[in-house]
Amino acid sequence: MRTSLTRLLLGLVLTSGAIHAQDIMDVTIPQIQQVAEADLAAGKLTSSLVGKKVRFVGVALASTVANRTTNDFRPLMTAGRRYVNFIQDTSATSFAGINVLTVDRRNAADSQAVKNTLFDRIDSGAVVRITGTVSQFPTTPDGANQITLANDAEVEILYQRSRPAPQPVTIADFYKLDGAAQTPQFATGAQYQGMLVELKNITVKESRVSTGNNGGRVTLVFVDEAGNEIRMRDQSGYYLARAAAQRIEYEGDVALANLKTVDTSEFYLNNFGTFAPPTVGSTITRLVGVISANQSSGSTIQFMITPIYPGDMEVGAIADELPAIFSVRRPMAFPKSSEAVTVTFVGSPRTNPLDKSSAKICFSVDGKTAECVDATATNDTTFTATIPAQAAESIVTYWATIADDKGNKQISPRDTGTYKYFYVVIDNRVAIYDVQYTPNLSGTSGVVGFEVEVGGTVVADISDIPGDSGASSGPDPMVVIQESGGAWSGISLRVKNTNGEIIPELAALKRGERVLVRGTVIEDFGMTLLENATIVDKQAGTQTPAPVNLTTAQIGTKPDGQNREAEKWESMVVQFQDVIVTDDIADASNFGEYMIANTSEKENYAAWTRVETDNSFTRYTTRTPDPETGKRKIATGDEFLAIAGVMVYTFNNFKLIPRKPGDYLTSGSAVRQTSIANATMAVVPNPTTGASVLQLTLPSATPVRVEVTNALGQPLQAVTTESRLEEGTHRLQLPTDGLPSGTLFVRVTTPDGVATLPVVVLP
Repeated sequence: MRTSLTRLLLGLVLTSGAIHAQDIMDVTIPQIQQVAEADLAAGKLTSSLVGKKVRFVGVALASTVANRTTNDFRPLMTAGRRYVNFIQDTSATSFAGINVLTVDRRNAADSQAVKNTLFDRIDSGAVVRITGTVSQFPTTPDGANQITLANDAEVEILYQRSRPAPQPVTIADFYKLDGAAQTPQFATGAQYQGMLVELKNITVKESRVSTGNNGGRVTLVFVDEAGNEIRMRDQSGYYLARAAAQRIEYEGDVALANLKTVDTSEFYLNNFGTFAPPTVGSTITRLVGVISANQSSGSTIQFMITPIYPGDMEVGAIADELPAIFSVRRPMAFPKSSEAVTVTFVGSPRTNPLDKSSAKICFSVDGKTAECVDATATNDTTFTATIPAQAAESIVTYWATIADDKGNKQISPRDTGTYKYFYVVIDNRVAIYDVQYTPNLSGTSGVVGFEVEVGGTVVADISDIPGDSGASSGPDPMVVIQESGGAWSGISLRVKNTNGEIIPELAALKRGERVLVRGTVIEDFGMTLLENATIVDKQAGTQTPAPVNLTTAQIGTKPDGQNREAEKWESMVVQFQDVIVTDDIADASNFGEYMIANTSEKENYAAWTRVETDNSFTRYTTRTPDPETGKRKIATGDEFLAIAGVMVYTFNNFKLIPRKPGDYLTSGSAVRQTSIANATMAVVPNPTTGASVLQLTLPSATPVRVEVTNALGQPLQAVTTESRLEEGTHRLQLPTDGLPSGTLFVRVTTPDGVATLPVVVLP
């Protein structure tokens, strides 16, 4: 131990010159964490030291790695690919804790840099001196302050002691039930952020382990007698319930008789991943953990409790476990009005045997009073029931129920107030709208797992959205098709198949082509996509739908479950006008995204909207400028007349992906000199029975958008999309085939104004 400490101190001496040259502030943890009383009352927890490099002393609340003595260097607590720990002031009892994490270990160089900091050598109870930069996560005013460890300074381990005793608290210190909502209590709860606390005699309200892409995540919600709730964060390996990977191996001679399933993962070492969550209704007599913050579906969870070691949770009386329901299925995506729908589900007993006579399927048509039909047992655990045929265009929501022999009832889905299984009755061709529309707040399509056939115009091809070349699995290019300018009318096609190989016919699609495709509907971390799509029909040369004008407040920072307005525009080309960059890096870790808002909303954080730069070829980046590609770094305060692009949902946030430089409409000096009032325009012939020509004379070069609209100003056809036209006269074709007869309007938009001309389309 003395040799190790000597080496650490020597390392600190050798690097001290470099450290002192960088304006490091020596502070205490309370100096980082405390905010003004007015800010605290308003839920604004952002430290005044965000962005500053600081140095402080505190005691570690955990070991950084699982078990150094056995060379088990897995992170004890997870934060992506980072090492993470919580450090608490050695004497203060409020505003005294903080989260400390390393940079992402994306490659060998990053891993070596992190190793050089000696952060992985910290044991629980070690008193350490830390150097790093203050940041915030989530990056909302009510997010938690944290420290990103500096790679140019070693951690100094001063001495070893025991982990500090937890502070006694109640759930009401963090959340109070207010009507149906749980209201965060910043005045009493913020002081414990990053600190070790203790709750006693609470009850499990929710208990589940997720499956699928995010499998093994544990959800536990605790409640007190007053109905106040707090969630557990499953950040420690001891509180995960993830299945380890398995593979088939031969044992001994190569023969079928010697095939054996072998667990090849070391994930279960030291009991990682083996946590069995207590059942709903169970009593937790004592729960010790660190108060932390997180983000879920774009929403900040201000306070969570993170138990670290196995003894941190003491379970008292265990409640009966409810029966389980899974594999709720129907045979078709979109039944016709003449078809009844048979629903099958599996009911599984838990503590007590099933009461098979209680099995039912309940359903509601277009939101009317629910009906229930008895389900018939086809074997010990499988049940079926039939929903009668319904009228075309009906929306049918349904759910399954079953009880055990003591009357403990289970429902699937569990929270039918926010999510139900559903289908739409359709007699005609299926539209993209039918695939995308959902009555559920989660945004999940009702036909996930089904194969569908839909048509639309390509509004983005792989030259527009080639994917992030820096992604660990390589770029994931995307094609987007759109049926109209109405809500719910766009969908994205994954260009890679399930084997990770590019599908050539999808990669060859070009913007403007009209296609009919068949593919399987999936939800990829909350975004609806078509996977393994094939082209049924293709036509060339059609115009793309004009971007839908939205305000940034329609998208904003609202969480997924509260942002139905944003969900409607997923995979559609939209545009925000008169915008300003409000934050040049949306996240402290810089994932290639920045924030914009309409200039009138720039002080309203809820109206800020993310823009993605890593997945397309535009001229802007949040990273180092690249002279070869001409990319420049976006800056806070940059203003644009408009930014267009495809609206997507990734990593719990809605965001805009501009496709190419033309999706940015800037206000450079040359643009300001051009006035639409000084341009001359004429439509010939007018009236017309076919194609017309717009003769447009410009006094100087300018970006121009030309659209044909109806009398309400709604775009019917785009002629140009942010094209830069030079000084002089231009003849632009105005195809009117397929447009309604009557008086329509040609709308010409430049950065400084809009002009319209009537055009009469004869039958």
